Amino acid sequence: MIPSGRRSGKTELAKRRLIEHLCRPTRHGQPGRYFAAAPTYDQAKRIFWDDLKSLIPKSWIRTKNETELRIVTNEGAQLWVQGLDVPQRIEGSPWDGCVIDELANCKPGIWDKHIRPALADRIGWAWLIGVPDMDAPGQTEYENLVNLARSGLDPEWAYFCWPSADILPPEELESARRRLDPRIFQQEYLGQFVVARGKAFIDFDWATHVKPVPYDPALPICWALDFNIDPMCSGVIQHHKGQVRVIDELCLPDTDT
Repeated sequence: MIPSGRRSGKTELAKRRLIEHLCRPTRHGQPGRYFAAAPTYDQAKRIFWDDLKSLIPKSWIRTKNETELRIVTNEGAQLWVQGLDVPQRIEGSPWDGCVIDELANCKPGIWDKHIRPALADRIGWAWLIGVPDMDAPGQTEYENLVNLARSGLDPEWAYFCWPSADILPPEELESARRRLDPRIFQQEYLGQFVVARGKAFIDFDWATHVKPVPYDPALPICWALDFNIDPMCSGVIQHHKGQVRVIDELCLPDTDT
């Protein structure tokens, strides 16, 4: 997960990552298949296609298909550019790795329903990158995946983030800081999730407010019930010195209050 600021170089790094893998051995010993994707076909073509063609040495290329946006190397490795406005474009074929740019603007559920299954049989890798976007349809899913990567609870996930200040001239950054609302600046130039959609506490931060806590038999147990129908959620909670310790959460679908 790489939710960094605008013009921070994350997409340029990702393009080089894809090209590097074209000449790497794969787990299965066959030439690799990789794709670069963005929320729409036109966006993916604009972000990736011309740059990938320029970055791959001409002596590597066996064929180049301008209609399908596909490059095949002399060794048989394939690199495709795909739009995720029709997620089925990446289904049906195995993939060894991919880069998904502007993830917040992709359709909700696209990672679990389409991308992850397409990588499964070859244990493919994925870079999920982009700037957070408070108005985007996939923002909540993007933030959830970033929180998973930041938590360190799943060894398959890793989190990287750096601000635009590492790349852009200081005067450009200060100009943007003067002009923009502070939260917009944090989102666009620092890569931060500043609007907590669906959260009761807008300033919630996973790293600051969450850590593993054990059940303490010396403390009383509180039980919370929200009386929603789908899902109905119960919290098993303990309080200690101003902390709210959520020991467990029980979620039941399609209930009847």
